[in-house]
Amino acid sequence: MRLFRHIIIGAVCVLCMFLLGSVAQTAGKMCPDQVLPEGYYSSGGWMVTDPYAKVPQYSLNIASRKDRGDTLFLSRLLYNDEKGCAHWKIVSTFDLPERHDSIVLAYECRKNGAEDRAVFAYVRSTDGPEYTTIVQAWRVMMEQEKIVAITSKGIVCVNQGYGL
Repeated sequence: MRLFRHIIIGAVCVLCMFLLGSVAQTAGKMCPDQVLPEGYYSSGGWMVTDPYAKVPQYSLNIASRKDRGDTLFLSRLLYNDEKGCAHWKIVSTFDLPERHDSIVLAYECRKNGAEDRAVFAYVRSTDGPEYTTIVQAWRVMMEQEKIVAITSKGIVCVNQGYGL
């Protein structure tokens, strides 16, 4: 069961990287990375919306600069070109608060038992399969194209590093 879970998580990670344009390769050509402002370096990201749903597509990209902490870039998919490369527009930014070493960012969360891709949180690190101690939580409000703080009540997040 644990091996199956790791295979699924790995497949989802590869899919997200493909959709973000980082490793998309079509017709022998690499797609460009999502454009970030000068001086920012990406450390990953995830799809906020279901990539197969017929809704506007949004992603969050975590990036940092030497002179400041982590910033989240909320981007909306503009189009896929003839090569299949995704083209994104940054619609909002959000500076993540400073955190202690025992706090991690989790983005595969459930709210009141239901999967909610728009919810992410700072959680206390644990060795278990789920994070249940939520320090601070946020939601992507896609209609307004912004990130807002929400209550942590009812939120549980998957520990994607569990068992690795």
